[in-house]
Amino acid sequence: MRLGNNLLAVHAVTEGNVEPSIALSFDSPASLEQVAANLEAGGIPLEQPITDVAYGRTMSVRDPDGREIEIAEHDRKLYT
Repeated sequence: MRLGNNLLAVHAVTEGNVEPSIALSFDSPASLEQVAANLEAGGIPLEQPITDVAYGRTMSVRDPDGREIEIAEHDRKLYT
């Protein structure tokens, strides 16, 4: 789902009654270093540091209820 310049993805998990490891995933147009600095300056620690993945890079934080939220930086060359 596109939200302006943002992409919202909801991941479904089909492993019994296990809660999903990532409930929401956001594609960031800004660099993850910039996003991480802004989050940490606001007192929100990273759950997972910036990591290279097949589609670009990703990191995650936890919401107040403990659910993981992924913030991704997709490799734009893969989608053009």
